[in-house]
Amino acid sequence: MKKILTLLFSTAICMLLVLSSNTYVMTNSGTPPPGKTGYSGPAETCRGCHSGAAPNPSGGSLEVVLGASQNSYALGETYDMSVTVNDPAKIRFGFQMEARDANNNSLAGFAATGANVGISVDGGVEYVNHSSVPGTNNGEFTFQWTAPANDVGTITFYASGLAGNGNFATSGDNVYTTEFSVSPAITSVEEVIANPKNIHIYPNPVQDQLNLFYVLPNSQQLNIAVYDMAGKMVQQLWNGQQNAGHQEANFRLAEGQYHTGVYMLVIEGETFTTSKQLLVK
Repeated sequence: MKKILTLLFSTAICMLLVLSSNTYVMTNSGTPPPGKTGYSGPAETCRGCHSGAAPNPSGGSLEVVLGASQNSYALGETYDMSVTVNDPAKIRFGFQMEARDANNNSLAGFAATGANVGISVDGGVEYVNHSSVPGTNNGEFTFQWTAPANDVGTITFYASGLAGNGNFATSGDNVYTTEFSVSPAITSVEEVIANPKNIHIYPNPVQDQLNLFYVLPNSQQLNIAVYDMAGKMVQQLWNGQQNAGHQEANFRLAEGQYHTGVYMLVIEGETFTTSKQLLVK
């Protein structure tokens, strides 16, 4: 009799553990826990709860689209957005995403307009994520996002996507991550000249190599050079034709040509000239 009671007790405990595990998985299929977008590092993604192949395995993907595949935003404008998790070997999908400005401040503005999409806030950070996904779904989630009313520089969306096998457990699932950046839209040449935020130098101060981000209003001949504070050109970084739009370039400072101090990086086009202070350490 004792053996039978012991067996029944053990069986009951096992059933409770299984139910508890499945409840946890179902809870996450309702709304994922906060901080799983990958912004805080590779460990802070859906991989924190789900096991399977290494993140971003071949054969699958995670795609974020703003409007009609845009890479810029207009101040205060509302855009349709989509997140799509692709993995032909899986049947149940979820995601979480957040937005950060150029200073890594969290941005709000998401609106849950599509099916199985929710908005959550934790610790002052707003997330858009899956919500109450069915047993099987196609991995596409749609919603809206409203850009800030003020220019906050380049905005980066951090997203983590889950491709599940639908076994109501945390094993055998694939995790995908991505980052998607958009910059303020330029509406005129005058805005390029008047708004130095459209030129980004990093790191700044710089030691030997700088990364330069800028926007061209149209295709034109461009000259990029560094000048000292006396107006003497220290180094020409670029001279040639470039297409319109967002540009990102990497330049190495000429060895022996610079001393610690302040310089001016000047971008001169056919229709404008603009500059940015460069600190060399």
